[in-house]
Amino acid sequence: MKVCRILFLEQSEEIAKSVAAHLRLLGHEVVVASDVLRCMKIFASEEFDILLLDLTRIRTGRVNFVRELRSISAVGAIIVWTDKLSIVDRGSLRETGIREMLTLPVDLDQVELAIERSATDIRKTDQIFALSKALQNTSAGGRDTLGTSEAWLSAMRAADRLVEQNSPVLIAGEIGTGREHVARMIHVSSSRADFPFVHIDCVKLPCQLLETEILGMDRMNGLGESGRVIGAFEQAHFGTLFIQEVTEFTDELQRKLLKVIDEGRFSRFGSSFQREVDVRVIVSTSRNLGALADLGQFHKELYDRLSRNEIKLPPLREREGDVDALASYFLLRYAEIERKHISRILPGARELLRSYSWPENVRELKKTIHRAVLIAESDAIEPRHLPQHIRGRDTDKLLRLLAAEAGATDSARGMLEFDRVDDIPSLHDVEFELIRKARAICSGNNSLVAKKLGIGRSTLYRKLAKFGSG
Repeated sequence: MKVCRILFLEQSEEIAKSVAAHLRLLGHEVVVASDVLRCMKIFASEEFDILLLDLTRIRTGRVNFVRELRSISAVGAIIVWTDKLSIVDRGSLRETGIREMLTLPVDLDQVELAIERSATDIRKTDQIFALSKALQNTSAGGRDTLGTSEAWLSAMRAADRLVEQNSPVLIAGEIGTGREHVARMIHVSSSRADFPFVHIDCVKLPCQLLETEILGMDRMNGLGESGRVIGAFEQAHFGTLFIQEVTEFTDELQRKLLKVIDEGRFSRFGSSFQREVDVRVIVSTSRNLGALADLGQFHKELYDRLSRNEIKLPPLREREGDVDALASYFLLRYAEIERKHISRILPGARELLRSYSWPENVRELKKTIHRAVLIAESDAIEPRHLPQHIRGRDTDKLLRLLAAEAGATDSARGMLEFDRVDDIPSLHDVEFELIRKARAICSGNNSLVAKKLGIGRSTLYRKLAKFGSG
């Protein structure tokens, strides 16, 4: 079963402790929110696989609350439990995209089964999506939809050369550049594709659990009961083990990883029995592994083994043209998932996407487009559908777009080309010139002007009145 990150809304402290403890014993990570506002705040700032919501104490606005959560961010599944509802109320809740609806009294077995079903569906969806991306466009020079820039294609050619090897691979790149995607692509394209792909994200695991997750455990407790745990190496037998952020390994675990790479043997935690395993190891890092090895902060010999087959993934800001292609890809994907008829991104929104630096790379772009699809009410993504930190107040971005559409460099662009303090124009003058130019390009169509500028029509009319324009 897939281990999930679960946000649990429960106002009863007793129920919260009981259910959360049960789910944690199953290996899930559970974050408890004691009220609606805290639940929404946590969900807006963190990513979760499943929302588990006790709606029994929310007497009004249940449907709107669930809809509001869905508008904040994407989630794999929503499970709720409620008191008795009318058929109409149950139907309204179902329409919000809830996967499972449980009823009181709380039954831990019922909750466990609902989580397990949702986790299985999420895992299948992840696998299907990963496989579909990895097997698309298998022509030379590129085999997926993550980009067509030369920087990306160069990395993909390096990955292609390593597909049929059994030696370990090091994937280096910033967070969100697609390291897991490339690891899965190598796996599904190799002769190991019919065997498991096991993914261990070291950042999400406490140090004291990491060795058990990797090696497994074979120990008897004080009652004489077995504490056997099958680790990632055994789970990935004949397949691929992908270790994300390998720098989180302790020195001892690094040595044990080196032994598996060199000899194909390891011992479970708490046992001296040597087990043999046939597994392809792929690791990733967002840090400079060579520099860490030189400083003695990473096992030098392990680095030497890993660096022989290194794939360096470029950040999105260095992949010319890929933002447009990826934005369109994610738009079509999420429009289909969310069953919305959205098929285009307006030029103003595209310009904002192109000019943003994307510090979290492809992952951030994907989340941005998904959010835009969720809140858009027309057939297009507009500037106002993008987050404030991307949209900003950067008039220069809009002026560049308008000037490009006009095909000339005019006074609108020239106003921002200054080198002296005395030449800095007032915001009033810049805004006036921007709106004047936009109206000229749009032939006086105020609805189109408002869309281009990412403002409402009423706001535009107020500004026109202020400037004395009709």
